[in-house]
Amino acid sequence: MSGARLIIDFHGLAVPHSLLVQALSALAPWMEEIDDFGFLPEARPLPADGRPLVEIRLEGLAGPEERAIAEVMTGLLIQSLPAGTRISAPDI
Repeated sequence: MSGARLIIDFHGLAVPHSLLVQALSALAPWMEEIDDFGFLPEARPLPADGRPLVEIRLEGLAGPEERAIAEVMTGLLIQSLPAGTRISAPDI
Protein backbone atom coordinates (compact mmCIF):
# COMPACT_ATOMS: atom_id res chain seq x y z
CA MET A 1 0.00 0.00 0.00
CA SER A 2 1.06 3.61 -0.11
CA GLY A 3 0.32 6.91 1.52
CA ALA A 4 0.42 5.70 5.13
CA ARG A 5 1.78 7.80 7.99
CA LEU A 6 2.77 6.58 11.42
CA ILE A 7 1.97 9.36 13.89
CA ILE A 8 3.26 9.27 17.45
CA ASP A 9 2.16 12.03 19.82
CA PHE A 10 4.08 12.32 23.10
CA HIS A 11 1.76 14.10 25.57
CA GLY A 12 3.78 15.46 28.48
CA LEU A 13 7.01 13.78 27.32
CA ALA A 14 9.93 14.87 25.21
CA VAL A 15 10.19 13.07 21.88
CA PRO A 16 12.85 10.35 22.38
CA HIS A 17 14.69 11.16 19.16
CA SER A 18 17.64 8.81 19.75
CA LEU A 19 15.33 5.83 20.35
CA LEU A 20 13.29 6.64 17.25
CA VAL A 21 16.42 7.01 15.11
CA GLN A 22 17.71 3.64 16.32
CA ALA A 23 14.37 1.98 15.60
CA LEU A 24 14.05 3.52 12.15
CA SER A 25 17.65 2.59 11.32
CA ALA A 26 16.94 -1.03 12.21
CA LEU A 27 13.79 -0.99 10.09
CA ALA A 28 15.35 0.90 7.14
CA PRO A 29 15.94 -2.09 4.83
CA TRP A 30 12.33 -3.15 5.30
CA MET A 31 10.98 0.38 4.85
CA GLU A 32 12.78 0.83 1.52
CA GLU A 33 10.26 -1.53 -0.03
CA ILE A 34 7.31 0.60 1.09
CA ASP A 35 6.14 3.43 -1.15
CA ASP A 36 5.24 6.79 0.36
CA PHE A 37 5.46 5.95 4.07
CA GLY A 38 5.66 8.89 6.47
CA PHE A 39 6.68 9.13 10.10
CA LEU A 40 5.69 12.04 12.34
CA PRO A 41 6.61 12.20 16.05
CA GLU A 42 5.39 15.28 17.98
CA ALA A 43 5.55 16.60 21.53
CA ARG A 44 2.16 17.64 22.93
CA PRO A 45 1.03 19.18 26.22
CA LEU A 46 0.51 17.01 29.29
CA PRO A 47 -3.11 15.76 29.49
CA ALA A 48 -5.44 17.38 32.02
CA ASP A 49 -5.16 14.37 34.36
CA GLY A 50 -1.40 14.96 34.68
CA ARG A 51 -0.37 11.49 33.44
CA PRO A 52 1.90 11.25 30.38
CA LEU A 53 0.34 9.66 27.32
CA VAL A 54 1.75 8.37 24.05
CA GLU A 55 -0.73 8.08 21.18
CA ILE A 56 0.27 5.93 18.20
CA ARG A 57 -1.82 5.73 15.07
CA LEU A 58 -1.64 5.00 11.38
CA GLU A 59 -3.29 7.39 8.94
CA GLY A 60 -3.89 6.79 5.27
CA LEU A 61 -3.69 3.55 3.35
CA ALA A 62 -1.83 1.12 5.61
CA GLY A 63 -1.06 -2.38 4.45
CA PRO A 64 0.51 -5.30 6.34
CA GLU A 65 4.02 -3.86 6.07
CA GLU A 66 3.05 -0.50 7.55
CA ARG A 67 1.10 -2.20 10.33
CA ALA A 68 4.11 -4.41 11.13
CA ILE A 69 6.36 -1.34 11.39
CA ALA A 70 3.83 0.33 13.68
CA GLU A 71 3.74 -2.78 15.89
CA VAL A 72 7.55 -2.85 16.17
CA MET A 73 7.68 0.85 17.06
CA THR A 74 4.93 0.40 19.65
CA GLY A 75 6.81 -2.49 21.25
CA LEU A 76 10.05 -0.49 21.42
CA LEU A 77 8.27 2.47 22.97
CA ILE A 78 6.52 0.33 25.58
CA GLN A 79 9.89 -1.00 26.72
CA SER A 80 11.51 2.43 27.00
CA LEU A 81 8.87 4.83 28.31
CA PRO A 82 8.87 5.98 31.94
CA ALA A 83 6.75 3.97 34.37
CA GLY A 84 3.17 5.22 34.54
CA THR A 85 3.07 6.42 30.93
CA ARG A 86 -0.15 5.45 29.21
CA ILE A 87 -0.13 4.22 25.63
CA SER A 88 -3.02 4.51 23.21
CA ALA A 89 -2.63 2.50 20.01
CA PRO A 90 -6.16 1.57 18.92
CA ASP A 91 -5.30 0.72 15.31
CA ILE A 92 -2.04 -1.09 16.01
